Formats: sequence, C-alpha cells, structure tokens
Amino acid sequence: MALAHFHLDAQQRHVILKRLLDTLTLRAERVIFQLASKSVQLTRSDYGIDGSKMLEKDDGGEMTSHC
Repeated sequence: MALAHFHLDAQQRHVILKRLLDTLTLRAERVIFQLASKSVQLTRSDYGIDGSKMLEKDDGGEMTSHC
C-alpha cells in the first residue's frame, strides 16, 4: 500500500484513510445530486406548466410539439 512508504503508525493511517473515504463520499454524493437534478430538469422540460405533455415522438422518432 502507498501509505506504508511513509512509515506512518496505524492511527495516522486510519485518519488519512478516513479523510480520503469522507472526501470520496462527499464527491459521490455531489455527483449523484447533480445527476438527479438534471433528471428532474429534463423531466420538467417535457411537460408544460399545466402538466400537459409538451413534446412527443412521432412515428419517425422526431419530437413534435403539442402547443
């Protein structure tokens, strides 16, 4: 393991690994939140203010408006 090269005791290694895990967890949470936000935005953009479907695919796969 790379941390073994620095001759750290078990407590120091534990603290470093815990901070690394916390950092990675926070980054993962941010990415998940951003993806969820984009998904909600995309879903909302498919519908009008009144909740009616704004865009639908026609038989050729093209998006058509119902405005």
